Amino acid sequence: MTDLVPRYDNSSISSAMTRNAIALNNTAKATNDTAHNLAAESTVAGRPRHTFQSV
Repeated sequence: MTDLVPRYDNSSISSAMTRNAIALNNTAKATNDTAHNLAAESTVAGRPRHTFQSV
């Protein structure tokens, strides 16, 4: 008798979930880095040094 419900290998599901978690973490880090860069852009520390040489 054949099963009507497909059987999945737990290791392949676990591997896929691990890959997806790593991808999500990398995306979150890149988004966080971009947000910090945008926030720093309007601060004195975010401006290039040559901006202050004429002062």
